[in-house]
Amino acid sequence: MIKQQYIKDEFLFIEYDNGASVKVPFETEPKEVIPELPKNPLLELKKENKELKQQLEQCQQSIVELTALANTVTVPKV
Repeated sequence: MIKQQYIKDEFLFIEYDNGASVKVPFETEPKEVIPELPKNPLLELKKENKELKQQLEQCQQSIVELTALANTVTVPKV
């Protein structure tokens, strides 16, 4: 079991109940910042394609409805 842990002179000291001790370098900030992984472009394109198909279907349905409405309206002849 760990008896004591403390930081001194940029090192982390760990002392154990059995008398053993460990000294390791301690850093307050990581050496390297790992950048965010890029999104899967193929998956993103598939999602966008699905959304565009849904929008197209809605537009086509609206065109059919408007065409049907236009056919029911009579224009007076002058």
